[in-house]
Amino acid sequence: ALGLIVDQPIGADVGYPMANYPLTLTTAAINSTAVTGFARWKLSEAFSLHGGLRQVEAGGNVAIWEGGNPAYVASLAPDSDLGWMAGVAYEMPEIALRVALTYFSPTTHVLPTTVSAPFPYSDVTTVEVAEAVNLDFQTGIATDTLVFGQIRWVDWKATDISPAFYP
Repeated sequence: ALGLIVDQPIGADVGYPMANYPLTLTTAAINSTAVTGFARWKLSEAFSLHGGLRQVEAGGNVAIWEGGNPAYVASLAPDSDLGWMAGVAYEMPEIALRVALTYFSPTTHVLPTTVSAPFPYSDVTTVEVAEAVNLDFQTGIATDTLVFGQIRWVDWKATDISPAFYP
């Protein structure tokens, strides 16, 4: 079987519009899109493997204000990187049970960065989109009724967006 997933592995849409707050006017928008093409191989009636490649694009804008002054304002042009995913699944079709464990590799992005404050300059910001693991579960509990859920772990400590001159 073949599949296609389009998702947003990371993102931010932050704003501090409040008056009399140290970060008033601070905003951040991080956008990403991942397109994953994958295949599934049945090993038996109960077990299967799945894996494929994913193209991840990321970029954004940030404006950090401190005490009413622009401390760091930058635009990070999008960059893309190729990653991969792989996993295993267990199924019992007679009760609609499916449990799948999937690993998503990290991707590294070198974002051309245009800074306008505190002084104008151009640079690059390197960002690693962290690795992730999904545990998906579904089972039938009655005729025409499924219970399903997902647990996702992401190594957020590995994601560091620290541009030059503003760590």
